[in-house]
Amino acid sequence: MDLYKQDLSRFLSLRFNVKAYVVDKRVESFCLYVKDKTVFEKFQMQNGAPKTSSDVNSYTLVNRPLRNLIAYLRTNNFRNSLPIADMTDYAGNVSLKLEADPKDLHAVDKALYQFGLGIKRGMSTLPMLIVERSGSDE
Repeated sequence: MDLYKQDLSRFLSLRFNVKAYVVDKRVESFCLYVKDKTVFEKFQMQNGAPKTSSDVNSYTLVNRPLRNLIAYLRTNNFRNSLPIADMTDYAGNVSLKLEADPKDLHAVDKALYQFGLGIKRGMSTLPMLIVERSGSDE
């Protein structure tokens, strides 16, 4: 990943005369978190072939990581002014079926309750791309 960052920085510097770098920054976001660890543990590392599927108001994960759910929510909320962050500290796979309008994060929070999860506004540390002018050429 560092090689990609270096290439991007070099390209932006040469082509657009800007300096670009990535920093971790604390920002307000919608945070996916574990509300009830006991309930959440029932949905961890389920058996079955890995599968992801979605419908209008339904999203199913079978033996897949939570990052897939985060990506789905980000895709459906790209117009929202706040990013969506994973604050669960869980890196394994889960199996769940979310039945809610993905653009309505309040409805998503209610639907996640049965899996021991929730989504709320909070602060998270996320990588941010910083772009600055390199010189006075305009």
